[in-house]
Amino acid sequence: MSMSRHQGQDDAVVYPYGSDAIGRSADHPADKASKINRGYPIPTGSKKPPIGTRTGQKTPPGPTLVQFFRLLPELLRDAPHVLLQLFQEYGDVVCLGDRRLRLFFILSHPQHIKHVLQDNYLNFSKGSIYDELRMIHGDGLVTSEGDMWRRQRKQSQPAFYHDHDEEYARIIVDATTTMLDRWTAVAQSHRALDIREEMRTLTLEILLKCLFSTDLAPVAEALCPALDLAEKHIHLASRLNPLKPLLERLPTPANLRFRRALRTIDHFAYGILQQRSQCPLHNGDFVSLLLAEEKNGGGLDDQHKRDAMITLVDSGFDSTAGAITWAWYLLSRNPGCARTLQAELRDVLHGRTPTFEDLPQLRYTRMVVQETLRLYPSAWAIARTVINDDEIDGYRIPAKSMIVISPYVAHRRVASWENPEGFDPERFSPERSENRSQFAYIPFGGGPRLCLGIRFALMEAELALATIAQRWRLDLLPGPPIGIKPTISLRPQSTIMMTLHSASGEGSDVVHAA
Repeated sequence: MSMSRHQGQDDAVVYPYGSDAIGRSADHPADKASKINRGYPIPTGSKKPPIGTRTGQKTPPGPTLVQFFRLLPELLRDAPHVLLQLFQEYGDVVCLGDRRLRLFFILSHPQHIKHVLQDNYLNFSKGSIYDELRMIHGDGLVTSEGDMWRRQRKQSQPAFYHDHDEEYARIIVDATTTMLDRWTAVAQSHRALDIREEMRTLTLEILLKCLFSTDLAPVAEALCPALDLAEKHIHLASRLNPLKPLLERLPTPANLRFRRALRTIDHFAYGILQQRSQCPLHNGDFVSLLLAEEKNGGGLDDQHKRDAMITLVDSGFDSTAGAITWAWYLLSRNPGCARTLQAELRDVLHGRTPTFEDLPQLRYTRMVVQETLRLYPSAWAIARTVINDDEIDGYRIPAKSMIVISPYVAHRRVASWENPEGFDPERFSPERSENRSQFAYIPFGGGPRLCLGIRFALMEAELALATIAQRWRLDLLPGPPIGIKPTISLRPQSTIMMTLHSASGEGSDVVHAA
């Protein structure tokens, strides 16, 4: 079927620099799933069990109810590692909870994940577990469903069309270069750099300029801390605590700080909407798309515009900042990989800053980003509520039970990944990716709800990483390995402090950004 330049681009995994940008073939399942937005009938979902399953009514293995309640405090504190331990002990399908209360099923096999996210996705809703995220995002693209989700997705997708790629790439490189100039200006301080805070500031600036045509300076001082505080307050696993709805109503200091942060976030969104309504700017950015639909009589109300904007900001900048931060952490702990990266940059760029056209040649840079997202996926858990009884691998999955898919766990499945805890960017080479199951690697989700900004996020991470690595080598301060802190995203458990040294090997300037 022939297709215009823009038709159907919202769900298809189309990359500006090769179909293997996340180690998958061009025949990605999302290409088929995108039919729902191309005028095809919406599928009703398979009524048969997945290939290879055994018809039956068995209950999957898992801890007893008493063991589950004993696990609950640790699960609330460190869910990714607990889920990994459960997978290692019980296998690809794990059952938690009790039929009298609620059942939770943890899935790790690529075929089972594909069944939930793609083959029978209409039988699985976002459900109440996303109420935690709705406290910040409202009914945005991540949390909404049905007609509201399709409406927002259709409205948002033009902001990510290929037309913008070169301009977005220029903004990414210019913002990164400006940051590096600032680093150089304070090089004489000879202190360490809080790399995560630097990357958060950088990626927020990039996102606001690309998608909102807004400079960071007027809003950064208030918005960055507010988003950070709100995200720290959110913990998806806390919805397993039956007392959570009551606890969040109490006027505790933490709850009051969270409410103040939400007011600051609302002020940012409504302020931009008011400003752009009074002084329209028809440049195809995300805000102009929201306002244009309003003039055509099909727009969202102000609350839903706010939700769409905050979802894009919160999901877009922190996840990419985390990916670049973890990349530097891994490169510092694997100096051979860092040398390979810098060698590629010398060979391809010859001392000039990267451009959009360089991305196809920066293959190792891309693989570093892919491998970082495998080990530290920003979205460490994907949850769904079962609508009607289902069957997976011969196990009955009752209606109203909860499905939990953890990319953090799936990316450490030995059957899918050789030496899964090792940092090995070249595992994403075309040769080694050829026979890999498509749903073994899901840092951006999968199926019809595959992340809309996947191409933008990959381009941003690769260009920012390349621009920085051209000028600096970042070394961790001595200390133990840094753990993870699961909130909305997968954060470092402690501050990642790094010293900066000239990538050319001349001198060892060390920098701290105050």
